[in-house]
Amino acid sequence: MKRAIAAVAVVGAVGAGVVLATGSDPEAVRAASHDTSTATVERRDLVDRDTVQGTLGYADSYSLLAAATGTITRLRDPGTVVRRGQSLYDVDDAAAAWLFYGSLPAWRDFSPSMSDGEDVRQLERNLRALGYDPDHDMTIDDDWTWATTAAVERFQDARDMTQDGTLTRGEVVFRPGPARIGDTHAAIGQTVAPAAQIGDLTST
Repeated sequence: MKRAIAAVAVVGAVGAGVVLATGSDPEAVRAASHDTSTATVERRDLVDRDTVQGTLGYADSYSLLAAATGTITRLRDPGTVVRRGQSLYDVDDAAAAWLFYGSLPAWRDFSPSMSDGEDVRQLERNLRALGYDPDHDMTIDDDWTWATTAAVERFQDARDMTQDGTLTRGEVVFRPGPARIGDTHAAIGQTVAPAAQIGDLTST
């Protein structure tokens, strides 16, 4: 009889142990199952920012020099963008420098007697682009021909210049593209001589 009671007690103890061991787990599971939330998934750009020190400016700076003696009567405002066929400044109330596109600086005067060269090709290319070779009589090459002279004279006529078919070195300024007026180093009313610094040109 004592053995039976002991067996029952052991079984009861084991049963109680099972109840105690498992009694808290369902509560934990239920609590975890209710602790949920939702969020909207969005597609965004990843952005990284950094701070550095520096100075912003314009590239390809070029000094604009006077090509003739006279009095400056007009200067363009800093920041102005000058395009092909437009003048950069005036001397003695006349446009003194015309902007053409090209990588080779003007290093000599342009005239029918000049020798062949890449600068002739640059000049002809600009005259064609500006519409002064309407019948395409010019061959765009290194050789100056009668058609080149005729195109120069049309260019001069359109700008109230002396139609002599020649352009002095300072009358044409070659730049790779449109030029932005930078700082100015001269003033209206100032007398200048060849090689005097008028201002700076930069890329746009």
